[in-house]
Parts: sequence; C-alpha cells; structure tokens
Amino acid sequence: KVKMDSFDFQSHRGGRDARPENTLYSYAYAMEIGATTIECDMQMTKDGVIVMSHNPILNPDITKDSKGNYVEGKKYDIRLMNYSELQEFTVGSIKPGTEYYEGHGKTQLTYADAKIPTLEEVLNLIRNSDVILNIELKTDMIHYAGIEQDVINMIEDYEMKERVIISSFNPDSIKLCKQIDGEIKTGLLYYEPIEN
Repeated sequence: KVKMDSFDFQSHRGGRDARPENTLYSYAYAMEIGATTIECDMQMTKDGVIVMSHNPILNPDITKDSKGNYVEGKKYDIRLMNYSELQEFTVGSIKPGTEYYEGHGKTQLTYADAKIPTLEEVLNLIRNSDVILNIELKTDMIHYAGIEQDVINMIEDYEMKERVIISSFNPDSIKLCKQIDGEIKTGLLYYEPIEN
C-alpha cells in the first residue's frame, strides 16, 4: 500500500511540458523524476478499448496521420474509431506555430513513434513502481455506458485498487464508482467559473 506524507507530487498528463502528454513516454518520465502520482485522462474507442486521451476528438496540434502529416480540423473522434484505427496516428510532437506549441512545445522532447496508449498498457508500466495513478474519467464531456465498471474491473484484475484514484467532474460517475466498489478511492473535480 502506497503511503504519502504531506505532499503529493502529481504529474499532469504525465508531464506535458517535457514529454508528449498522456503517452507512455510522459508517464515513464513522471516516474523518473519522482512523481508520487500520475494524472491521466481516458476515453473509450468504438470497440470498447479504454485509451488515454484528454479529449474525445484527436487534437490537430499534436496528432499526425500515417503519412506523418498533422491532421486537420476536429474530425477524428475516438468514440467512432476502433482501436486498430486509432493506432494509425501518432501524438509525439506539437505543431510549431500553434497556441498549444507556444504554451507547451518549446520545452517538450519529440517522440515520433508515440501512440495513444491503453489503460492496460499504463497499468503494466506502473505495476512494479510505487506511483499512484489518478485516472480522470472524462464523463463530463460524454458518458460511455459502463465505463465505470470497465475501469474498476481492469484495476481489480491488475490488483491495483490501492494504487488508483478515480476522479471526474461528473458527480454521477463518482457515485456510480462508489456503488460498484465502496472501497475504491475517488475524487470529485470542480472549478469555479471566472467572472469578468
């Protein structure tokens, strides 16, 4: 069982200013620099594979197609793609000249082969470490039927319940997680709107 003192060094999306966000490279980097918790985001493919991505639509600022060209527009929806189709894309570099590049790309290393990993790959990566995984269910954007059960089943299959926190901006998802397993650690996220 992981025990923290008074400070939780939580690496957001694995450390997106240093490595491509929500990739195995960023999660490995977080462990290398001593993060106690890795925060990550998940979506689900059309064929039910849980994958790590902040948005359900592939971000054109970081996504390249099989020919190495940045995708255009917001037309590649993870929810409408099978996992095999998703694997045709890479997310290892930020497109220069974009606002996203200005905010995060100047300090980030590029990994041309970086793919969107599955939750199972992430659990395998961290299983022999002491790091905690904060899995954010992006169910405030879209609710995937049965996603709470699927995530908890996988966590239990890997016997990592003591090493995982499930968080979400959607209180219904958090309630459902607690109904499925009352011992699972959860965190309700919120934000206060900025007033003009």
